[in-house]
Amino acid sequence: MSSACLARPYKNAGRSRCEAKGWEPHAGDEAPKDLDPALCAEIERAEAALERVEGAEEEDALVYSKDALRRASTFLNAQSAHSRKMYGVFAPVPDIGGGPNGSVDLHWRRKDCELLVNIPASDKELAAFYGDDYGTCKIKGSFDPTDFDFGIIMWLMKN
Repeated sequence: MSSACLARPYKNAGRSRCEAKGWEPHAGDEAPKDLDPALCAEIERAEAALERVEGAEEEDALVYSKDALRRASTFLNAQSAHSRKMYGVFAPVPDIGGGPNGSVDLHWRRKDCELLVNIPASDKELAAFYGDDYGTCKIKGSFDPTDFDFGIIMWLMKN
């Protein structure tokens, strides 16, 4: 793997805009204006899916934990706000779904690349990611989702 393919990770010493504003899904009637409405809609869809599964009697249902979804939402909102600040556009919106062992999968799939980020059910575990531009560049690794490593989504933005 070429080091030129790797996006440089940025360590955010401060808090994300979402954390600074105390935003969490459904915390108020309206999301702050610097949050992507399409992302908010996808997060609401994931919350609604979780509520439907919790109301069902199926034990086999693929389910993610509320805590994992909250961490995934905070991660996504921070990434999107940072992308808007840096590039003037929101980051692409992923599909949010259930992963293994109560984790949340964030999957961006485009014709030229894809990126999968897995936010674990436990806040003590690292998140994992894998990206592929279907050509010369593949990335994979792990990170602490509370550190808001902006290099991961920036890799997606460059492709």
